[in-house]
Amino acid sequence: MKKILAIVALVILLCGAAGARYLQVAVNHIGTGETVASPNEKYDATAHAWWSESFLGSKRHWFEFGVRNAHSGNIIRIIETPPIKGPQFGSRSSHSVIKWKETSDAVTFTFPDVEIRMMVHPDSD
Repeated sequence: MKKILAIVALVILLCGAAGARYLQVAVNHIGTGETVASPNEKYDATAHAWWSESFLGSKRHWFEFGVRNAHSGNIIRIIETPPIKGPQFGSRSSHSVIKWKETSDAVTFTFPDVEIRMMVHPDSD
């Protein structure tokens, strides 16, 4: 009987530990970013810095840049890159990396050593 109670206690302990770890990493997918509407307000450009950690502890940090249709929400362009050196951007920074062309057909994401340019074609709506 003591053996069964010890096994049950061990299973409960392991399930509790696994559950705690799951909750810890489930909320550990965090990021910051910025969104800027195009001059014609048809599109939104986004730049995000993301961090996450897996259940087993591997960590990941990456950037994501995209353009979406502001009215439908459909993604037109999106790319993912390793982190890029440069000033901090996003919701906690006054620095912006997004600059739209006045004609709303291109957007540039600018960092000191890297510039990413995305074209928006009228038929991509």
